[in-house]
Amino acid sequence: MHSTEIAVVTGAGGMRSIGRAVAVRLAQDGYDAVISDFERPADRVAEDERAAGWNGLASVAHEIGQLGRRALPVTCDLTNTSDVERLIGQALDVFGRIDALVNTARAFTYPEQVETIHLAVEAWDYVNAVNVRGPMLTCRAAARAMLDTSIRGRIVNVSSLASHKPTAGSAPYCCSKAALDMLTQVLALELGPHGIRVNAVNPGTIATNRVSLMERDRAANEGMPLAQFRQQQLVEAAATNPLRRVGQPEDVADVVAFLVADDSRHINGQCIDITGGPA
Repeated sequence: MHSTEIAVVTGAGGMRSIGRAVAVRLAQDGYDAVISDFERPADRVAEDERAAGWNGLASVAHEIGQLGRRALPVTCDLTNTSDVERLIGQALDVFGRIDALVNTARAFTYPEQVETIHLAVEAWDYVNAVNVRGPMLTCRAAARAMLDTSIRGRIVNVSSLASHKPTAGSAPYCCSKAALDMLTQVLALELGPHGIRVNAVNPGTIATNRVSLMERDRAANEGMPLAQFRQQQLVEAAATNPLRRVGQPEDVADVVAFLVADDSRHINGQCIDITGGPA
Protein backbone atom coordinates (compact mmCIF):
# COMPACT_ATOMS: atom_id res chain seq x y z
CA MET A 1 0.00 0.00 0.00
CA HIS A 2 1.21 3.50 -0.87
CA SER A 3 1.94 5.64 2.20
CA THR A 4 -1.46 7.31 1.77
CA GLU A 5 -3.91 5.81 -0.66
CA ILE A 6 -7.01 7.61 -1.92
CA ALA A 7 -10.51 6.13 -2.05
CA VAL A 8 -13.56 7.60 -3.77
CA VAL A 9 -16.78 6.46 -2.07
CA THR A 10 -20.18 7.32 -3.52
CA GLY A 11 -23.47 7.35 -1.60
CA ALA A 12 -21.64 8.19 1.63
CA GLY A 13 -23.85 10.86 3.21
CA GLY A 14 -26.33 8.82 5.26
CA MET A 15 -25.69 8.31 8.97
CA ARG A 16 -26.32 4.55 8.75
CA SER A 17 -25.46 4.17 5.08
CA ILE A 18 -23.16 1.54 3.66
CA GLY A 19 -21.22 4.37 2.01
CA ARG A 20 -20.49 6.08 5.30
CA ALA A 21 -19.45 2.77 6.89
CA VAL A 22 -17.10 2.09 3.99
CA ALA A 23 -15.56 5.57 4.09
CA VAL A 24 -14.96 5.37 7.84
CA ARG A 25 -13.55 1.83 7.65
CA LEU A 26 -11.14 2.81 4.87
CA ALA A 27 -10.07 5.86 6.88
CA GLN A 28 -9.33 3.51 9.77
CA ASP A 29 -7.18 1.53 7.34
CA GLY A 30 -5.21 4.65 6.42
CA TYR A 31 -7.01 5.96 3.35
CA ASP A 32 -7.83 9.57 2.64
CA ALA A 33 -11.27 9.76 1.06
CA VAL A 34 -13.33 11.62 -1.50
CA ILE A 35 -16.93 11.15 -0.39
CA SER A 36 -19.95 11.96 -2.51
CA ASP A 37 -23.73 11.98 -2.32
CA PHE A 38 -26.64 13.95 -3.74
CA GLU A 39 -28.61 16.67 -1.98
CA ARG A 40 -31.43 14.78 -0.29
CA PRO A 41 -34.82 16.50 0.01
CA ALA A 42 -36.18 16.94 3.53
CA ASP A 43 -38.64 14.04 3.21
CA ARG A 44 -35.75 11.66 2.44
CA VAL A 45 -33.81 12.45 5.62
CA ALA A 46 -34.22 9.76 8.29
CA GLU A 47 -35.76 10.74 11.62
CA ASP A 48 -32.72 9.55 13.58
CA GLU A 49 -30.48 11.74 11.43
CA ARG A 50 -32.57 14.82 12.15
CA ALA A 51 -32.60 14.02 15.86
CA ALA A 52 -28.82 13.61 15.90
CA GLY A 53 -28.18 16.83 13.99
CA TRP A 54 -26.59 14.82 11.22
CA ASN A 55 -25.23 16.96 8.40
CA GLY A 56 -24.64 14.46 5.62
CA LEU A 57 -21.24 14.53 3.95
CA ALA A 58 -19.98 17.20 6.35
CA SER A 59 -20.58 14.86 9.29
CA VAL A 60 -18.80 11.99 7.55
CA ALA A 61 -15.87 14.26 6.69
CA HIS A 62 -15.67 15.26 10.36
CA GLU A 63 -15.58 11.60 11.42
CA ILE A 64 -12.78 10.89 8.97
CA GLY A 65 -10.88 13.93 10.22
CA GLN A 66 -11.21 12.66 13.78
CA LEU A 67 -9.39 9.53 12.60
CA GLY A 68 -6.48 11.64 11.40
CA ARG A 69 -7.30 11.26 7.72
CA ARG A 70 -8.34 13.81 5.11
CA ALA A 71 -11.76 13.88 3.47
CA LEU A 72 -13.07 15.81 0.48
CA PRO A 73 -16.89 15.97 0.38
CA VAL A 74 -18.36 16.46 -3.10
CA THR A 75 -22.07 16.76 -3.90
CA CYS A 76 -22.65 14.84 -7.11
CA ASP A 77 -25.45 13.58 -9.33
CA LEU A 78 -23.98 10.28 -10.47
CA THR A 79 -26.30 10.07 -13.47
CA ASN A 80 -24.80 13.27 -14.88
CA THR A 81 -21.62 12.80 -16.91
CA SER A 82 -20.32 16.29 -16.16
CA ASP A 83 -20.91 15.83 -12.42
CA VAL A 84 -19.02 12.54 -12.40
CA GLU A 85 -16.12 14.03 -14.34
CA ARG A 86 -16.05 16.90 -11.85
CA LEU A 87 -16.02 14.42 -8.94
CA ILE A 88 -13.05 12.50 -10.32
CA GLY A 89 -11.36 15.73 -11.43
CA GLN A 90 -11.58 17.18 -7.93
CA ALA A 91 -10.16 13.98 -6.47
CA LEU A 92 -7.16 14.26 -8.78
CA ASP A 93 -6.75 18.00 -8.21
CA VAL A 94 -6.66 17.60 -4.42
CA PHE A 95 -4.97 14.23 -3.97
CA GLY A 96 -3.26 13.54 -7.31
CA ARG A 97 -4.34 9.91 -7.52
CA ILE A 98 -7.21 7.46 -7.07
CA ASP A 99 -6.39 4.02 -5.70
CA ALA A 100 -9.88 2.72 -4.98
CA LEU A 101 -13.44 3.44 -6.06
CA VAL A 102 -16.40 2.11 -4.09
CA ASN A 103 -19.86 2.64 -5.60
CA THR A 104 -22.56 2.38 -2.93
CA ALA A 105 -25.22 4.78 -4.23
CA ARG A 106 -28.53 3.16 -5.17
CA ALA A 107 -32.12 3.96 -6.04
CA PHE A 108 -35.53 2.31 -5.73
CA THR A 109 -38.85 3.06 -7.37
CA TYR A 110 -41.79 4.50 -5.47
CA PRO A 111 -44.02 2.72 -4.77
CA GLU A 112 -41.19 0.22 -4.29
CA GLN A 113 -43.17 -2.83 -5.37
CA VAL A 114 -45.06 -2.41 -8.62
CA GLU A 115 -45.83 -5.21 -11.03
CA THR A 116 -44.20 -4.59 -14.39
CA ILE A 117 -47.53 -4.27 -16.22
CA HIS A 118 -48.28 -1.24 -14.04
CA LEU A 119 -44.75 0.18 -14.02
CA ALA A 120 -44.14 3.70 -15.26
CA VAL A 121 -41.32 3.88 -17.79
CA GLU A 122 -39.98 6.90 -15.91
CA ALA A 123 -39.53 4.76 -12.77
CA TRP A 124 -37.62 2.14 -14.76
CA ASP A 125 -35.40 4.82 -16.30
CA TYR A 126 -34.68 6.49 -12.96
CA VAL A 127 -33.63 3.32 -11.13
CA ASN A 128 -31.45 2.15 -14.00
CA ALA A 129 -29.90 5.60 -14.34
CA VAL A 130 -28.74 5.58 -10.71
CA ASN A 131 -27.96 1.88 -10.35
CA VAL A 132 -26.33 1.17 -13.74
CA ARG A 133 -25.51 4.38 -15.60
CA GLY A 134 -24.05 6.00 -12.47
CA PRO A 135 -21.61 3.17 -11.65
CA MET A 136 -20.65 2.89 -15.32
CA LEU A 137 -19.78 6.60 -15.40
CA THR A 138 -17.81 6.51 -12.15
CA CYS A 139 -16.01 3.28 -13.08
CA ARG A 140 -15.11 4.68 -16.48
CA ALA A 141 -13.81 7.97 -15.10
CA ALA A 142 -11.93 6.41 -12.19
CA ALA A 143 -10.40 3.68 -14.37
CA ARG A 144 -9.18 6.30 -16.84
CA ALA A 145 -7.57 8.19 -13.97
CA MET A 146 -5.94 5.00 -12.67
CA LEU A 147 -4.56 4.17 -16.11
CA ASP A 148 -3.29 7.72 -16.68
CA THR A 149 -1.40 7.65 -13.37
CA SER A 150 -0.25 4.00 -13.65
CA ILE A 151 -2.21 2.99 -10.54
CA ARG A 152 -3.02 -0.68 -10.01
CA GLY A 153 -6.39 0.27 -8.59
CA ARG A 154 -9.38 -1.50 -7.11
CA ILE A 155 -13.06 -0.96 -7.81
CA VAL A 156 -15.90 -2.38 -5.72
CA ASN A 157 -19.54 -2.03 -6.73
CA VAL A 158 -22.18 -2.52 -4.05
CA SER A 159 -24.82 -4.59 -5.81
CA SER A 160 -27.53 -6.65 -4.09
CA LEU A 161 -28.83 -10.12 -3.41
CA ALA A 162 -31.69 -8.94 -5.63
CA SER A 163 -29.37 -9.26 -8.64
CA HIS A 164 -29.89 -13.03 -8.60
CA LYS A 165 -32.93 -13.45 -6.36
CA PRO A 166 -35.95 -12.04 -8.21
CA THR A 167 -38.79 -10.44 -6.30
CA ALA A 168 -42.20 -9.83 -7.84
CA GLY A 169 -42.87 -6.12 -8.16
CA SER A 170 -39.19 -5.15 -8.18
CA ALA A 171 -38.22 -5.45 -11.83
CA PRO A 172 -36.32 -2.12 -12.03
CA TYR A 173 -34.21 -2.82 -8.94
CA CYS A 174 -33.55 -6.52 -9.63
CA CYS A 175 -32.68 -5.91 -13.28
CA SER A 176 -30.46 -2.93 -12.51
CA LYS A 177 -28.48 -4.90 -9.93
CA ALA A 178 -28.12 -7.86 -12.31
CA ALA A 179 -26.75 -5.41 -14.87
CA LEU A 180 -24.34 -4.03 -12.27
CA ASP A 181 -23.02 -7.54 -11.58
CA MET A 182 -22.39 -8.03 -15.30
CA LEU A 183 -20.76 -4.60 -15.62
CA THR A 184 -18.45 -5.62 -12.77
CA GLN A 185 -17.43 -8.83 -14.53
CA VAL A 186 -16.90 -7.17 -17.91
CA LEU A 187 -14.75 -4.46 -16.34
CA ALA A 188 -12.74 -7.14 -14.52
CA LEU A 189 -11.87 -8.69 -17.88
CA GLU A 190 -11.09 -5.35 -19.50
CA LEU A 191 -9.08 -3.79 -16.67
CA GLY A 192 -7.44 -6.89 -15.19
CA PRO A 193 -4.58 -6.85 -17.73
CA HIS A 194 -3.76 -3.35 -16.46
CA GLY A 195 -3.60 -4.51 -12.84
CA ILE A 196 -6.98 -3.01 -11.90
CA ARG A 197 -9.29 -5.37 -10.03
CA VAL A 198 -13.08 -5.01 -10.12
CA ASN A 199 -15.42 -6.87 -7.78
CA ALA A 200 -18.93 -6.52 -6.36
CA VAL A 201 -20.59 -7.27 -3.05
CA ASN A 202 -24.20 -8.39 -2.90
CA PRO A 203 -25.78 -7.60 0.49
CA GLY A 204 -29.08 -8.99 1.65
CA THR A 205 -31.10 -7.12 4.28
CA ILE A 206 -28.94 -4.42 5.86
CA ALA A 207 -30.13 -2.12 8.66
CA THR A 208 -29.29 1.18 6.97
CA ASN A 209 -32.32 3.17 8.16
CA ARG A 210 -32.73 4.50 4.65
CA VAL A 211 -35.95 6.42 4.11
CA SER A 212 -38.31 3.93 2.51
CA LEU A 213 -41.46 5.67 1.34
CA MET A 214 -43.19 2.30 1.12
CA GLU A 215 -42.33 1.58 4.77
CA ARG A 216 -43.53 5.04 5.75
CA ASP A 217 -46.88 4.44 4.07
CA ARG A 218 -47.28 0.95 5.54
CA ALA A 219 -46.47 2.22 9.03
CA ALA A 220 -49.06 4.97 8.65
CA ASN A 221 -51.66 2.47 7.43
CA GLU A 222 -51.03 0.32 10.52
CA GLY A 223 -51.14 3.34 12.83
CA MET A 224 -47.58 2.70 13.95
CA PRO A 225 -44.59 5.08 14.28
CA LEU A 226 -42.10 4.49 11.47
CA ALA A 227 -39.27 3.64 13.88
CA GLN A 228 -41.41 0.99 15.58
CA PHE A 229 -42.52 -0.46 12.25
CA ARG A 230 -38.92 -0.68 11.07
CA GLN A 231 -37.82 -2.41 14.24
CA GLN A 232 -40.59 -4.95 13.78
CA GLN A 233 -39.42 -5.57 10.20
CA LEU A 234 -35.83 -6.09 11.35
CA VAL A 235 -36.89 -8.53 14.07
CA GLU A 236 -38.83 -10.54 11.49
CA ALA A 237 -35.88 -10.50 9.07
CA ALA A 238 -33.49 -11.69 11.80
CA ALA A 239 -35.82 -14.54 12.72
CA THR A 240 -35.58 -16.00 9.20
CA ASN A 241 -31.82 -15.49 8.80
CA PRO A 242 -29.58 -18.53 9.44
CA LEU A 243 -27.42 -16.42 11.77
CA ARG A 244 -30.52 -14.96 13.47
CA ARG A 245 -29.31 -11.42 12.91
CA VAL A 246 -29.72 -8.61 10.40
CA GLY A 247 -26.68 -7.33 8.56
CA GLN A 248 -25.19 -3.99 9.53
CA PRO A 249 -23.45 -1.46 7.24
CA GLU A 250 -20.17 -2.36 8.93
CA ASP A 251 -20.57 -5.98 7.81
CA VAL A 252 -20.49 -4.78 4.21
CA ALA A 253 -17.69 -2.28 4.86
CA ASP A 254 -15.45 -5.02 6.26
CA VAL A 255 -15.76 -7.07 3.07
CA VAL A 256 -15.17 -4.00 0.91
CA ALA A 257 -12.05 -3.22 2.94
CA PHE A 258 -10.77 -6.73 2.20
CA LEU A 259 -11.47 -6.35 -1.51
CA VAL A 260 -9.49 -3.12 -1.80
CA ALA A 261 -6.60 -4.54 0.26
CA ASP A 262 -3.65 -6.50 -1.11
CA ASP A 263 -4.89 -9.58 0.76
CA SER A 264 -7.46 -9.99 -2.04
CA ARG A 265 -4.89 -9.50 -4.83
CA HIS A 266 -6.05 -12.61 -6.75
CA ILE A 267 -9.78 -11.91 -6.45
CA ASN A 268 -11.20 -10.26 -9.57
CA GLY A 269 -14.60 -10.22 -11.26
CA GLN A 270 -16.39 -11.77 -8.28
CA CYS A 271 -19.83 -10.93 -6.88
CA ILE A 272 -19.80 -11.85 -3.20
CA ASP A 273 -23.02 -12.36 -1.23
CA ILE A 274 -23.18 -10.81 2.25
CA THR A 275 -26.39 -12.31 3.56
CA GLY A 276 -25.74 -14.34 6.71
CA GLY A 277 -26.48 -17.56 4.85
CA PRO A 278 -28.38 -18.99 1.87
CA ALA A 279 -31.60 -17.09 1.29
